[in-house]
Amino acid sequence: MDCWKILEISHTQDLKAIKRAYAKKLKIVRPDENPEEFQNLHVAYKQAQHLAKQALAEHAQQAVDAQQESEDNHQTDDANEDEGASSTESGQHHLTPEELETQEYVQKQFNELVEKCNSVLAEPEKRNRTEEWQFLTESVLMLDHQINSHLGIHVFNEIFKVNNEFKQLSKHKRKYSSPNATVKKATLVYLNHVFNWSLETNNLRYYVGDEACQMLLPVIWEGQDQETTDDPQQVVKGGEIIQGKNRRNALEEFGAASHAIDKINDLFFFLLLILSFMLAVAALLSYNEQNYIHTAFFVTSVGYLILQWQGMKKRHIVAYYCMWPFSVLLLLSFPLGTIIGGIFLVNLNRARPYFKS
Repeated sequence: MDCWKILEISHTQDLKAIKRAYAKKLKIVRPDENPEEFQNLHVAYKQAQHLAKQALAEHAQQAVDAQQESEDNHQTDDANEDEGASSTESGQHHLTPEELETQEYVQKQFNELVEKCNSVLAEPEKRNRTEEWQFLTESVLMLDHQINSHLGIHVFNEIFKVNNEFKQLSKHKRKYSSPNATVKKATLVYLNHVFNWSLETNNLRYYVGDEACQMLLPVIWEGQDQETTDDPQQVVKGGEIIQGKNRRNALEEFGAASHAIDKINDLFFFLLLILSFMLAVAALLSYNEQNYIHTAFFVTSVGYLILQWQGMKKRHIVAYYCMWPFSVLLLLSFPLGTIIGGIFLVNLNRARPYFKS
């Protein structure tokens, strides 16, 4: 197995570069969708780390040997041969049958954990019973940081799908739906003790997205604030305690940004209605006067506004920056544009933390 080919990087001793390449591949290789490819990726990552650490250790040892040989007046040719032999051996490292067997066992156990999590979430009568999730704390694999993190991201995303599906229902259907149609606060807090989501906000935003974080993390933080235990962060992986004040500030930030994005959506819809009406009028006048300059202007404006709106809904940073000059231009369109532009600027500032970089 060529670990560098799988990670799509050249041979390197930079452990950070290896980790970045691994994280990049994880975005497209999901353990629940393609377990075999995930296993190969995980093995390649471990092998690349091993080779890099081995090469760094050998270089350090070579430096010590060279210094010692210089002091003892040893022959440099012998030293070069030893270094060449060490480099050759480091480049030909292969996993032993025992290591491969261990990797296969770990992968099999991981897949079983994924299936159990999916099974519990799929059954409403089980998903909010904490005893149904106890298999997680009983698994030795959860002590491994990487496995814990991968499984935690998967479970977080699946919970978002369940809760978001309920959110999309009409008020009538939600009213008469099952009491366990969503994953509730108590369950989220319990699972947070296992996966420690509250301390991995950046990873969750990167792999799952802002929408899921905005929906679930505030609920988790609120549940943590309401807990009466002395140490609510006694999790499998351990972690730094988040103070209640910091959680409340983050909760307020999430709420303010979500409200701001809703306001911007409403403004875009309002502007599209106005421009569409003006486009219809301009098209009628252009047809009568055989002059289509105004129609082209309004078509371009409507098209630009639609593109800008879609970019904003996908939270692209380019769309965010383009909305600032757009808002300033609205400010110059007195009086209605000035009011809309001012509202745009205020809400853009509040929504800034949740646009992708």
